Amino acid sequence: MTCPSCGGGQTVRTEVAYRGGVQHNSGTGPSLGVGMVAGELALGVVGGSGPTKSISDLARALAPPDAPRKPWWLTPWAAGVAGVFFGLPSLGALATSRGSALFVNVLFIAACVAYIMLYHSKSKEWKAIENQVPEARLRWEKEWYCLQCAHRWVPEAETITTK
Repeated sequence: MTCPSCGGGQTVRTEVAYRGGVQHNSGTGPSLGVGMVAGELALGVVGGSGPTKSISDLARALAPPDAPRKPWWLTPWAAGVAGVFFGLPSLGALATSRGSALFVNVLFIAACVAYIMLYHSKSKEWKAIENQVPEARLRWEKEWYCLQCAHRWVPEAETITTK
């Protein structure tokens, strides 16, 4: 396959170039830790092993499209934690039956409504992004990469069809 941009013959599928730049290994080695034990500064050395992954700069640039991770505050458990964080003072204010109870409860309800509105709008945005990933992934699987001029393209003979 020749590059449509420069006419060079050093071309590979993008997926092949990406996989060539990713190495999976396992490593072992010591780890140094510093902490406080019974009010004294302590130093410890622990041995360990585990999988490692190294990625070249080219492979990082040619990585397949994946859905980005949602921010932590856009997860259901974050809503629960926020509800407890803001809800307990609200319940405490109700128990005291003071004038500030109304203010604290109105503030709690306003915070809940604001969070629900933000969560709803951001969830729609993230859903739209997630829906684009399968088509982008199909394009990436058919894409070619020129090692001479760094041009990326999908040959016209390989049309992209989504299921």
